[in-house]
Amino acid sequence: MWEDIGCSTVGTVLASAAALRSATEASEHGVIAFHITNRYLELKPVVGDLASDAGLVCYAEDDSNITQDQRKSGKAASKWVIMARREADMGGLPRDRRWQEVSGRPGVRVWTDDFSNILGALRR
Repeated sequence: MWEDIGCSTVGTVLASAAALRSATEASEHGVIAFHITNRYLELKPVVGDLASDAGLVCYAEDDSNITQDQRKSGKAASKWVIMARREADMGGLPRDRRWQEVSGRPGVRVWTDDFSNILGALRR
């Protein structure tokens, strides 16, 4: 089961660790996909922190280097994060070299409905 949690604002994209656990428990082999493409914010570490806090495995792909032909055919650059309870639930993604494991950052406060650090996520 794929759950697309792509939303237009950062606040609605990010959920609590409990909500992430609930989403993956809704299906025994549930996977959550986050579309994290953003011009101004680097969201991969933020989502990695959420996954770590929820006890989920997390992988990211940066599909930003697209060719002119791909662009002409309608493909847009994108960044994705996938998380699940177990690597086995992700099929072949963990073995695909385009996908990199994302770990939580030690000592960083996890974003919740009541806390976020937008300045800390700004691209530099």
